[in-house]
Amino acid sequence: MRVYYEPPSSLGKVTNRFKALYQSYLDILLDNSSICEKVKSIYFLFKNIFPVDMIMLALPATLYGEHEYNIFAPDINEEHYTQMISIEQGRVVMNSSPKRIVRIANQDDKFLLCQATKSIIKNKNFSLMYFRNIIFEKFAVTLALVSKKNNAYSDKHVSYFFKFADSYTKFCENKIPSSQKQWQMQDASRLPLDLPGMQHVNELIWKVSRETFPVLILGETGTGKEVVANTIYEGSVRRSAPFIKINCANMPENLIESELFGHERGSYTGATETVKGRFERANNGVLLLDELGEFPILAQAKLLRVLQEGVIERVGGSTEIPVDVRIIAATHRNIVRMCEEGRFRKDLLYRLNIFPIYIPPLRERREDIPILITYFIKKRCSFLGICHPPRVSGSEMKKLCAYSWRGNIRELQNAVERAVLLWGNSPDKPFTITPNNDFFQDICRKLDGFESESDISDLSFETAVKGHILKVLTMTSGKITGANGAAEVLKLNPSTLRAKMRKLGIAQTA
Repeated sequence: MRVYYEPPSSLGKVTNRFKALYQSYLDILLDNSSICEKVKSIYFLFKNIFPVDMIMLALPATLYGEHEYNIFAPDINEEHYTQMISIEQGRVVMNSSPKRIVRIANQDDKFLLCQATKSIIKNKNFSLMYFRNIIFEKFAVTLALVSKKNNAYSDKHVSYFFKFADSYTKFCENKIPSSQKQWQMQDASRLPLDLPGMQHVNELIWKVSRETFPVLILGETGTGKEVVANTIYEGSVRRSAPFIKINCANMPENLIESELFGHERGSYTGATETVKGRFERANNGVLLLDELGEFPILAQAKLLRVLQEGVIERVGGSTEIPVDVRIIAATHRNIVRMCEEGRFRKDLLYRLNIFPIYIPPLRERREDIPILITYFIKKRCSFLGICHPPRVSGSEMKKLCAYSWRGNIRELQNAVERAVLLWGNSPDKPFTITPNNDFFQDICRKLDGFESESDISDLSFETAVKGHILKVLTMTSGKITGANGAAEVLKLNPSTLRAKMRKLGIAQTA
């Protein structure tokens, strides 16, 4: 499957014949004929430009429900007819994907419209060229062509198709009443999910989004776990209820119970009023536990009780408060290994691991890299007001696709944004994307050289020990004793560690 967010190439100098066909197409859209007549007329006009055996066209429909496709395929049925095709799966992905997209697919793809096409066309092989655009944030405009031949559509066909489909989008915009044209700003943090390498993940998102049980999202840092969580929420029946997010790594262990369950007035010094916790605020909605692997083990038992019994107690209170919250958890840690090492409760993992979703790293889906690079270039240029975005050469793109991208999508996005900024809208200047890791390591090598020349006097054994202890204390937020404390990490007796800290002049905070 190929995915395009922009025409792959310029149309160049168009012929008079194409101009005449395009004008005829606009006339068909604007005349007073019925949708049935329009579909037939467009089909026969497209036969002059595209390989096409069936056309599927839909007027604007909301993202929640089914699309009524107007279908015309003379080889199957001489008359125009309509068929309802669910866009539920598409709706889930649309909430995170760019609004305007063209897909090239075939009979082997699991894309929902491909499955519907297979049942209609009754042919073992076919090619599908599908356009979708989201207008006014809630209406989907779709247009699709089907050919009974494999690999029927080239990049040139895609460029032509964008032009016709964009005109169809404008036609549809005029069909929507003014009262329903509500423009909203799209969340800038959203990333494309509608990618070839994410097809399996999208299928899982579609299946689980409408359920109510917990979801565990697994994947390396920077793969887009929070984006997947947002998409599950947007596609769920709870999408109008609160969506509360917690970063478990940022919660102090001594305040975690108050953060999660709230506290009563006077429950501790400084508690001047009753405060609802995250679970109460997320009641009837969804709670995201991001960085689950950093959740303190002492607090895991209390989280397990909420999952088992559906009730909480505020700190300083004695009343059980029922809560109905769907949990989505995300982590880059190996939770199974953490359970084996005693750093994570097995019974809690069993409760959360009902429906795991693994997001593959970028190096395992290299076919997505060119699409993401193009998307981030266009997005950054739009933000900077650059009308003509730079293009990445074929040789440069091969190098970028071969790179490991250990920081995944986040690293790729940062590298592209820095490259666009350095390019600075200078057409004569070469556009080069340098991976962040290479760029950063080059700087660090220079700093290493500087340190080796200037800091030789401070390389004593005690300095190294002090630096290591301080690093571990930072990791444990100053905690010395107990599970996940500095003493346990360093494999030292807590008394021995405290004695070393006093000797080295390290302040004790816990």
